[in-house]
Amino acid sequence: MPRRISQARLEEPQPRTDGLFFAVIPSPQSAAQIERRAQDFRGEFGLKGEPLATEHFHVTLYYLGAHSGVPRGIVAKASETAASIRMAPFDISFDRAKSFTGKGGTRPFILSSSKGLTELMALQQSLRAALRKAGLDNWPQPAFTPHVTLLYDSIRVPEQPIEPVSWTVREFTLMRSLLGMGRYETLGRWPLQDLPG
Repeated sequence: MPRRISQARLEEPQPRTDGLFFAVIPSPQSAAQIERRAQDFRGEFGLKGEPLATEHFHVTLYYLGAHSGVPRGIVAKASETAASIRMAPFDISFDRAKSFTGKGGTRPFILSSSKGLTELMALQQSLRAALRKAGLDNWPQPAFTPHVTLLYDSIRVPEQPIEPVSWTVREFTLMRSLLGMGRYETLGRWPLQDLPG
């Protein structure tokens, strides 16, 4: 006799295993530089948190939620939308280090910028507008504050000027975060190209 599965069991929420987000990734040379800076900051400020893996450093542009598995429909629609973005490559520079404020526990220790980062803001706003138009605006978005998270620590470090970390943004990516596993996967890349004059 077939075993019956109760309706209540079928309706149990599935665990969220996959996070999706668009990001700008530093060049390999800049990522290695960021990792060295993170180690230096640990010694300078007495931080105990381990730096993120070098390949995990990024600037989040837009968050597409946490899901039970990879939502193929969302990935396809987000990828199609990303392909519509037109923008020339640009340089960005981070010249500050600080802890994000928060309530107790561990806080992100980040690189930030005293510059306007006008082109990065324009990329994020263009992407956000296109995703909203495509109906992919179902997830709360924090105010866009460009930053690179280095590590997490309970010690709060006030803002510090640092030797700038810079790179040329030549593409943006759609990333999959395997939640709780400390792994990222790149689901798509879209190059920035010089616009016709």
